[in-house]
Amino acid sequence: MTEDQEITHLWSLALTKTKNWQHSDFPVVRDSTAQLKRAWKSAKGKTRITNGEAVTVTMIELQWQAEARARQKDRQHKVFVPQPVGVSVWLNGERWNNEIVSEEPKSQHIDYCKCGQPTHGPSFDKCAECLGYKDGKLITTLADELRDYYKRHPEISKFNREQSISFIRQKMKQIG
Repeated sequence: MTEDQEITHLWSLALTKTKNWQHSDFPVVRDSTAQLKRAWKSAKGKTRITNGEAVTVTMIELQWQAEARARQKDRQHKVFVPQPVGVSVWLNGERWNNEIVSEEPKSQHIDYCKCGQPTHGPSFDKCAECLGYKDGKLITTLADELRDYYKRHPEISKFNREQSISFIRQKMKQIG
């Protein structure tokens, strides 16, 4: 293949910007032919990092097809898929070296609480009902304690900064 034929082939493979080109599974879109020619001339003499294979039109075509399949799979799994880039951007960025990784949905591992219910919360060791209880008693947070105390003792609103800090420290020691 001559250089003009290679450029024409790459150009024909690239996606034309149509109405919904941003949502395409194909990784590249057409940009100017002059940019493509410059990018192809600089890319043609390079090799792939992983195996030293020379950059060819066929290798790039296979890479684009693999990227398109990965993007399609990601879209099906509702994983973010970036917009396609211009052919020259793809070539100048040496994206033929990119490892193609398609995001698989994370498997949902569900543990169970002592009571047999599915677990919830940041520690994932208790169910929703057991999260708020310890030894059969409702666990309250420092914020809950302070809010209740403030309701019962409105004079706390007159505390200065130091008094407020010492009061909070006392409450924290009490809660443990």
